[in-house]
Amino acid sequence: MEWIGKVAKHHKEYVRYVNRMGATLYAEDIVQQAYLRLHKYSSAEKVMREDGTVNKTYVWRVLFSEWSIFYKESKRFEKVSIDFNEDLIYDEYDPEKERAFEEIRYKMYSNISDLDEEGYPYNKELLLLYSQSGMSMRCLSNITGISLTSIFNTLKNCKEILSKELREDIEDYNNEQYELI
Repeated sequence: MEWIGKVAKHHKEYVRYVNRMGATLYAEDIVQQAYLRLHKYSSAEKVMREDGTVNKTYVWRVLFSEWSIFYKESKRFEKVSIDFNEDLIYDEYDPEKERAFEEIRYKMYSNISDLDEEGYPYNKELLLLYSQSGMSMRCLSNITGISLTSIFNTLKNCKEILSKELREDIEDYNNEQYELI
């Protein structure tokens, strides 16, 4: 357990390293998490060199890994203040926009029901299963017994067909020309 003490002797250097990566407020926390990770998953042979010095390259890789985990988690959810949410109460409700959205949605579902007529028997079922279940293509492949490549190509072709059919309506919706839909 004395090796973790030798690693901790360079604590200020590790904090400076994490600060340079941009995590100024949480640098200390990230370094502490790295110590915990080193303690739990590493051994003295990985962290210490044969001459008894710290393998800083290994420690820096652990620090970078902890920083990247922190960075990904911080970008995962957008933080919105409560005051901002109060401004979003239906001040700008537009019934024409809502009607146009529902019209596009209806056209999309009617086009999905027409996908079976394109000559491939499982287009509609596969697209609906993929979009509504939230399963990955690989998981669908395992469950259905259809090859992953076939699932990918089928979904890609279905999306292309739907985007061709709905392209003009979506452009009109984005340009706020609801009467053209």
